[in-house]
Amino acid sequence: TSDAILAEKRRRNAGASSRFRERRKQREKELQERVVLLEQRVQQLSSALRQYNPKHPLIESAASSTSPQQDLNDRVSQLESIMTRFREEKESDTRKLDALEKENTYLKSLL
Repeated sequence: TSDAILAEKRRRNAGASSRFRERRKQREKELQERVVLLEQRVQQLSSALRQYNPKHPLIESAASSTSPQQDLNDRVSQLESIMTRFREEKESDTRKLDALEKENTYLKSLL
């Protein structure tokens, strides 16, 4: 009957929702564990870098930063500027390559 079908649908949907919530909790737990591991790794690498080169800019900027959020924002802006520079270099190199290919084609046509 239709009531039995609807009840079965609700039961299946409830089961699927429950499984979804469990998977989501598991993913969140795994992400939190990953964050802890990565933070530990950052500390290890910072310590190693500090021993190797105490005057390194990353160490000095970390020591002078006012808050972890500000440090993160600074690093993000540094990465964005690096990516912008690389993108510009790529475009420049692409233009140079196109010009060289045109010249190569022209020289081949002269042969």
